[in-house]
Amino acid sequence: MSELLLPLFPLDLVLLPGVPLPLHIFELRYKEMIRECLDQQRAFGIVRAKDESFVNIGCTADIMNVLKTYPDGRMNILVEGQKRFEVLQVNQELRIWPIASPVPCPSIPTFSKRFWR
Repeated sequence: MSELLLPLFPLDLVLLPGVPLPLHIFELRYKEMIRECLDQQRAFGIVRAKDESFVNIGCTADIMNVLKTYPDGRMNILVEGQKRFEVLQVNQELRIWPIASPVPCPSIPTFSKRFWR
């Protein structure tokens, strides 16, 4: 997959840069997406799901740790938000998960680690 394309994981939440997020990956297409991201040591994008679609602003997520794997391929992972992006175009035909052509968003102040302690 090209570095200019970003795998997307729509969720009913907003991920922010610097914020950790535990995830339970159970759906077949996202199990495959996360395995590919792990194999290629690359990030994926989390976008907020809205109705049958998603909003066009998201945050890249680095996989910090695989906490647990299950015999059926499910896994518990810990990700951390990295950089905000805007989705310009989505392709849902290259893979069984959505893929975006992202553009970085201007930086905004993020919460410091002290905020979460």
